[in-house]
Amino acid sequence: MGKLQKFDHVPALSAELVLPPEGVSAVLRLLADGNTVPFIARYRKEATGELDEVQIRAVEERNVYLSELAELVKIDPKAIGVGQFQHDVHQPLLARKLDEVVVSCVNQVGVELNTASAPLLARVAGIGPGMAKKIVAHREANGTFDSRRQLMDVSGLGPCTFEQAAGFLRVRGGAHPLDASAVHSERYELVDRIAADMRVGLADTVITKLLFFPFFTEILYTRGLNRCSSTSRSQ
Repeated sequence: MGKLQKFDHVPALSAELVLPPEGVSAVLRLLADGNTVPFIARYRKEATGELDEVQIRAVEERNVYLSELAELVKIDPKAIGVGQFQHDVHQPLLARKLDEVVVSCVNQVGVELNTASAPLLARVAGIGPGMAKKIVAHREANGTFDSRRQLMDVSGLGPCTFEQAAGFLRVRGGAHPLDASAVHSERYELVDRIAADMRVGLADTVITKLLFFPFFTEILYTRGLNRCSSTSRSQ
């Protein structure tokens, strides 16, 4: 189970389980080091922020689940088996519809830019297999991304691709707190004002949780994305 521990799920786990991201990150780190849930709950309370055994178990189980989903996305959806009549329908249509479902799921959850594989990145809106490979190659050659804006340094990645993809990519621990959220960079100024009205910082738990609720991020999502026509996923 240790090899399934992923740290790119911290924001999603924190929002879903209503737990502080620092505590979730600490739990995943301790689990990756081989510690058991009962041991962490009893002897590592200070590191986890006093999370109890039930909460720690929930973090472990959901993290494994999300990690397995990240591996499944690499498989052709048709190979998973979607019903006994799947071979009786028009295969190009089936492939297209299954791919649309996978892309929708990936975009809903978001992808950690600094750890995602090329097959996973390829499912992000605006990014196809070719561009996904370029992003991974750039990351391997230049190190991890400190911000979403650094995507513009990737060869061949233009403004339209950035506008389509940026809101679905996460940079945890980057230069800007909102790079780890579902908010597009064109709406950072608006969120700054919201945080000021709420008298909290952008990294505050309250504003962070809000940014993971679909209805909230949908309000913030820029109409500017519609200026660009859909980028071919074969690029």
